[in-house]
Amino acid sequence: MKMRQFRRFFSGWRVRRMCGFSFLVVFFYCFVFQPFSRNQLTDTTFLGEDKCPACFGTDLCEEFENGKILFKYSSRLRILDIFNIKNVYFAIYEGMDVALKRLGHDSEFDQLDRWICETGKEGPRCHVPSVTYYSNFSRVIYEGLGPKTLTDMSDMVRCPSQRLIDRVLEKYSEHLGKEPEELSYQEKLHFLSILKFNPEPLMLQTFPITEGWPFPFYFGACGRLTVVQKCDKTLGSYHSASWRTRVDLALQIVKIAEDLTNNDADFALYLTDLTYDNFGVTSDGNVFVLDVENVIVVDKQKIKTDKPNGWESWYESYFDECLGLSSCLSFDVSALCSRLHADHNYYAVCRNLLSQYASETGKPGGLLHSPPETVVHDGKLQNLLEECARPKTPFGRFSAAKELIELLSTFLKER
Repeated sequence: MKMRQFRRFFSGWRVRRMCGFSFLVVFFYCFVFQPFSRNQLTDTTFLGEDKCPACFGTDLCEEFENGKILFKYSSRLRILDIFNIKNVYFAIYEGMDVALKRLGHDSEFDQLDRWICETGKEGPRCHVPSVTYYSNFSRVIYEGLGPKTLTDMSDMVRCPSQRLIDRVLEKYSEHLGKEPEELSYQEKLHFLSILKFNPEPLMLQTFPITEGWPFPFYFGACGRLTVVQKCDKTLGSYHSASWRTRVDLALQIVKIAEDLTNNDADFALYLTDLTYDNFGVTSDGNVFVLDVENVIVVDKQKIKTDKPNGWESWYESYFDECLGLSSCLSFDVSALCSRLHADHNYYAVCRNLLSQYASETGKPGGLLHSPPETVVHDGKLQNLLEECARPKTPFGRFSAAKELIELLSTFLKER
């Protein structure tokens, strides 16, 4: 009796062991061996190329198909996608480290597809590539790509002007090696898909790093995957860096706020989503704005021409306590669109990144926390950060930002 029970137990144990071993073999093959043994970046479904023309473009598809863009490290492992909330991957392209960005969550792509199906008068699970041709995008193309048809399609065109639209179309066409009037119907659908879903590719092309704008270089797209310059680390990685390093980064950030507010192009680019993760730092220490989805672009020349009510009055942003929130930012779109002078960018960087009010979880005190005793004793830095974030004098941020640039530059000159 005991021998039979022992045999039965031993037999069951062997079955369980074999099942466990088989599971491990299948798991290893599907999620480890297979991802490393084939180039997934030639898969049109993974790229989202099968959704075109409801996609970001096809200018880099040939590069993907020819294996010129390859995953790096853990980006090959699809099982890790459950942790990849931002849908960002890392790869090598012509010897350069690049970031592959989907520009949204899977649920957001589902929303875009449903919108296309609904406006195309089809069911919620229609064939997106074909229905895109007679969705609301087709109406916009028929009526013309201008301020009236594109207004409010995204933050980039919250307050559009003809000059802005012309610039966006010119840069978009230039990237494709064409003139705006030479754009095909499909390329216009790509353009509208980007603008509605996430205008970041258009922002990076319209205000390129090659012209001095503080954004990553844009290489192109295939399907629903874009390729951009990779930054080594995010700003949050430097929260505990040396004082001198943090001063250098802070100085660059304030200068970015100034350059995006006042520049030769006469466009104000207002940052409305500021977190440490939305700023990147290259290996040589240069700061970039990584996420430009929520940037409001204002044409200052249009304001000067139209002269809306109160256009010359300086606009002062309202300070928000952000009680119970890790980070937040209040802003008035109508005011930003109609005022020639606004302190929003100064407020945004001081409130959310540099001052004591920066309240991101795990990073107390802002980027300029724990200054040396000599700086604390002098008190000037703390006063300027306070005035920049929560001014005591009317329109104090304008002068505080300029003085911050001078003071931080002085700190870097000191040994």
